[in-house]
Formats: sequence, structure tokens, C-alpha cells
Amino acid sequence: MVTGIGLGDARVNCVVEKAKALGLNATARVVHGTHFVTVEVYVFDSNGKSAGEFSTHIFENLPGVESVARVTPSAVRMACTNPDDARRVTIGKHQIGRGLPCRLITGPCTVTRDVGRLIPMIVDTGAMWIRGGCWKPRTRANSFRGFGVLAVEWLLTAARENNVEAIFIEVMDTQHIAQVRAVQESVGFEGAIVLWVGAWTSNQALLEALGKQDRYTVMLKHHPWDIGIDGMITRAEFVLAGEMEWDERGELIPEASTPQGNSNVLLCVRGVNKPESSRHTLYRFMPNAEWISALHQRCWAPVVWDPSHIAGHTDLVWGVLAEGLRYRPEAVMVECWFDPNDPRKPLCDAEQAIPMNQVPTLLKLIEGHNQNLTEQA
Repeated sequence: MVTGIGLGDARVNCVVEKAKALGLNATARVVHGTHFVTVEVYVFDSNGKSAGEFSTHIFENLPGVESVARVTPSAVRMACTNPDDARRVTIGKHQIGRGLPCRLITGPCTVTRDVGRLIPMIVDTGAMWIRGGCWKPRTRANSFRGFGVLAVEWLLTAARENNVEAIFIEVMDTQHIAQVRAVQESVGFEGAIVLWVGAWTSNQALLEALGKQDRYTVMLKHHPWDIGIDGMITRAEFVLAGEMEWDERGELIPEASTPQGNSNVLLCVRGVNKPESSRHTLYRFMPNAEWISALHQRCWAPVVWDPSHIAGHTDLVWGVLAEGLRYRPEAVMVECWFDPNDPRKPLCDAEQAIPMNQVPTLLKLIEGHNQNLTEQA
């Protein structure tokens, strides 16, 4: 829908031409209101191409477009072959997306009571997107599994007190979404929250629940045993689909199904299991930075690089980070903690956390990376 202009306007033509470039049909009509003219552009299936497969953001980004609405349930896909159609997601005061500066997400692997002392130190460095594990999926049953809702309260309270822009929280179950929201409202944290589904969580119901809400941006990590990006893309499309209802014959009920789910989606690359032939390597997981480029070529979602879990050790994080930056991710997520001689130790993955005194160096590295991209543009 484009307001205040006529059919011959270049902005209307831009919408129509974009639809045609996607292999779709489009028609425009004028609707005369009391105070202004609205041009409505209708986009239809054509030549085997389904309009329902394309995310609304592709048209929302075009000049003059006021709103985009679906009239039938979608089957939105992550597919994107044109870099200009890449998604930009707003998180707090900033956007993340193709062509924008790479941003740092940092914080503790696991949230403890000490987060109230750690977050001010992180904020002092200038980092304002902070991660924190509250529910921890583990590979061993007797490993610490996080403080849960109590950790969310500690984390969001500290974030509120320090005016943090965005908090990234891992969720494992559908009930965690409501619990995060309840704590957010209880403590009065007004910043952005991103909920991420970790590498060890296989929960289709959780993906569907994340797709039924649009309050929180969603970040998906791929599984360690994935052999390519297809699995991550498929899982993300459960979030994009939103709520779907079928009748007793298994046919979709359009009026009971959402037109589109949550398209505020980030994809995170975090390394894969090492094959037997590579067990001798120092890295915890095999680096797969080339997946960043593969996702850029096939998907419209912003891509995050996680060097911490790949490296498995502080000294190795820097090289893995540098390797990932070569492929131009939209953000990097690096774990940090107090300095090594501090008696307060992380309860998970202590050996891969960057000491707080190295976070400024981390920020300078990313700043230099962004400057180089600007000079190359």
C-alpha cells in the first residue's frame, strides 16, 4: 500500500517491477480517501512462483511503501538470490543486516549472581548487546544446567540498571518465552530481547511458538551434526510460518492460520562436530566460516558468527574470529568473563571465555573490520 501518490508514480512502478523481478504478477489500483489517495498493489502467483513464499520485508524496504499485508496464509521461505532483498532487523536502537557494520554480542556463557557486577564492566567498554545463558542444554546429565528464571531476573535487572540496549537469552522450551516476558515486565527492562535456540535444542514446538509471537527477535544456531546449511534453513522456516491449522482431512484452514509468522530472524554459525580424522585438532568444533557466505547467497536473514564454541579455548578464539570476519557476518557473539585471576569462575565453558580486559581489544578488532569494509565499498 502506497499513500498520497498516483498510478504513474515511480514508487508504484518500483513495487510492480520488484514483483515481476521475483517472477510474480502485480496490479495496482487507486483508492480515494477523504484526505489522500492510496495506491494498492496486489501481488499474485505466476509461472509456478508463489507470492506466499516471499517475506514481506522485500516490499517493505521499497520507497513509498506504507504497509504490506497478506491476504492468505503464507509459506514464507528463507530463499533470497538478490543481495538487495536481504533483511535488516531492528534490535534496540540499531539495525543488523547486510551492508551494515558488524556488531558485537558479548557476555557470560552462564548467568550467575555475579552478572550484576559483570554487566557494568561490559557496558564501560562500549558493548551494549549482551548475551547470557539462563537455561543451559548440556551433553552430560550431571552438568550444571543454569539457574533458569532466577538467572533471567538477575540478567534483566542488571541490564535495566545499566541501560543495556539488547539482551540475548537462550530458550529451550515453549514456557520459557512467557517466563522471559513475565520477568521483563516485572523488573521493567525496556531494552530489546533476542531469544535464541541453541545448537543442542531440537524442539519443533519451540520453533512454532517463537513464530507465533513477534515481540522478540529469534536467533537460530545450527546443530553440531549438520552437514550443511539446509537443516538450519528448514528449522528457521518453522518460525516464519507462524500458526497453521488443518481440518480433519489435513487441509489448511486459511481463516485459522496466521498470514505470516515472525520474520525477525537471525542465523548463527557455530562450528560442527569434528570427523574422526580431525580429532587431533585443537579446536573444540570444526570451523565452518564458509557457511556465512553460503547463507548470504541463499538467505535473506542476517548471519551471526560464534567463534567461542568453535575454539573451545581463549587463545584460539582470536584466530577463529578473524577467519569468520573474512566472510563478513552481520554480528559476532563472543563469551567473556572476569579476568583470569578473579576467584569468581564461570560455571560453564570457562576455558573459552575472553577476559574482560581483552574486550576493548575485541571491539577495536571489529571496528577495524568495519572500517575496512567501508573503505572497500
